[in-house]
Amino acid sequence: MTLCVFLNTICLALDRYDMSETESMYLNFFNLIFTWIFISEMLLKLIGLGPVTYLKDRINHLDTVVVALSIAELVATQS
Repeated sequence: MTLCVFLNTICLALDRYDMSETESMYLNFFNLIFTWIFISEMLLKLIGLGPVTYLKDRINHLDTVVVALSIAELVATQS
């Protein structure tokens, strides 16, 4: 999972002004893939640990916020 976070960070850092349409399309595609990976990780942990145990670990709070913000970004940019 650390590799996914690292690769996602690189993809996010590549975003810049005056990108070609192709570059933008690829970065958006990879952002969508990483978002689904992080959603899947969160759901698997929730199912495996149960909500109470999941929320006892503080790092899962951060994961939940990041996933929620990622979903909000996807919804906001779908226009």
